[in-house]
Amino acid sequence: MIFNLLNLHLGDVLMALPAMRAGDLCIAQPQHRVPDAPVEWLDSGRGVAPRDLHLRHQTDAWLGAVGREPMRHTLLPPVERSSIVIAPTVRGAGRQWGGWDALIEALPAALVVTAEWCRRTWMQALNAAHTVICPDTGTAHMADALGVPKVVALHGQGKNHFERYAPYWRREDCIVRDSMQDIAVDDVLAVVNA
Repeated sequence: MIFNLLNLHLGDVLMALPAMRAGDLCIAQPQHRVPDAPVEWLDSGRGVAPRDLHLRHQTDAWLGAVGREPMRHTLLPPVERSSIVIAPTVRGAGRQWGGWDALIEALPAALVVTAEWCRRTWMQALNAAHTVICPDTGTAHMADALGVPKVVALHGQGKNHFERYAPYWRREDCIVRDSMQDIAVDDVLAVVNA
């Protein structure tokens, strides 16, 4: 199977991952390739892409396009999950949240991961976490793909957007509001401490 992921971002590529199998080929930009995914990466070509990618959850659209059941892959070896990771970096004004400083102050032992981290180090930090707190970004999907037990993704674009772009495996701890300003630090801490 050839997956055409060329015009998609890392989070989109991660949402296609449960449809991929060993031996598949994936066309993607180098910066959006998932290390240790069970596929061979290509720079160009043709491949399958779902027609209804933005009408339902992206993972379900990929699964439907290739006629497969979802599969969870092991991207990194399991390790003891002993940390909370906060990853506040996001592009786009609609996903910016003003509560990061207060949250970091309330969780002083948390590891704060920024966009400057290299992909491998970032993945290792997420893999060692029992909780990851982040906006609606590729970080949420990577934490989900790595099997982090608690993925607290902050979604501020309403329920319909959440239904299409939520983490596929771990969405029960996500916070969904109509805007990021509607998410209080106490909302996040309540989920983290539950």
